[in-house]
Amino acid sequence: MANKEIDIDNLRRLLQYDAETGSLIWLPRPLEMFPSERHWKRWNTCFAWKPALGSLDAHGYLTGRIFNSLYKAHRVAWALATGAWPTADIDHINGTRDDNRLENLRSVSRQENLKNRRLSSNNTSGAHGVSLHKQAGKWRARISVDNKEISLGLFETKEQAILARQKANADFNFHASHGRR
Repeated sequence: MANKEIDIDNLRRLLQYDAETGSLIWLPRPLEMFPSERHWKRWNTCFAWKPALGSLDAHGYLTGRIFNSLYKAHRVAWALATGAWPTADIDHINGTRDDNRLENLRSVSRQENLKNRRLSSNNTSGAHGVSLHKQAGKWRARISVDNKEISLGLFETKEQAILARQKANADFNFHASHGRR
């Protein structure tokens, strides 16, 4: 998300990451990072040893600015924990977007990340890929894999359609928490 990713060694001079809690803390900055001693004292007084990247964006992710570039906290946490900027998506395993504990983060492809989505707020059936097919008067089950929609069939009951979708989730290696509310 950043305009230009900061070198990991420099990132480690700026921030401390606690892998157990997921918190990021600003470290005191050295004088050479500032144009004057006054600016250096002011910044360290206001920010050193305080929480960093703590603003929630519109999607529920923690974000913040480092040298005027916007960063997502989970990507910074991953970089600090692993020593490399992520080259793929960083998935929050439990679906809680502001839970940046290392045990809750995993580097995955976009397709894999889509296999661990929460249930949409406008879903009316209570299950991903299950909807009422009004013309047929039956419940339809579908699944999308690698950007291709696969029909799982029409069913007499919603429960049968949900079971078909759950089986497909397992067959296509969807994450166990996919579809959580």
